[in-house]
Amino acid sequence: MDNCIVNTVDRSAFDPTWTDRNGRRMGDPWGAAMGLFFDVAAFIFHETERCTPAKWEYRAGAGGEIDEMLPHRLAAMRDADLETLIHTGNVLHRYTRLLEKAGHSY
Repeated sequence: MDNCIVNTVDRSAFDPTWTDRNGRRMGDPWGAAMGLFFDVAAFIFHETERCTPAKWEYRAGAGGEIDEMLPHRLAAMRDADLETLIHTGNVLHRYTRLLEKAGHSY
């Protein structure tokens, strides 16, 4: 399945070995995954008539999450069906938990 939401992400951010030209570590897989996860959860919460899955433990902020989303990511989410949104969120939820267990969170 081609997931248009995942295609909005700079995948180099998910590579923990990615470095800039000065050798500084730039990859942040947990931060990149959490950013996309929060965008998916906020979109479902604010833009659909569905609640996010309880296991995600998502709590909406005071507002502005949708307004602060990257325009191309928001467009991809608007083009996606709810099943794709939930699937993407479930994969990201599982992935971030694995990264946390491996010590990659902060």
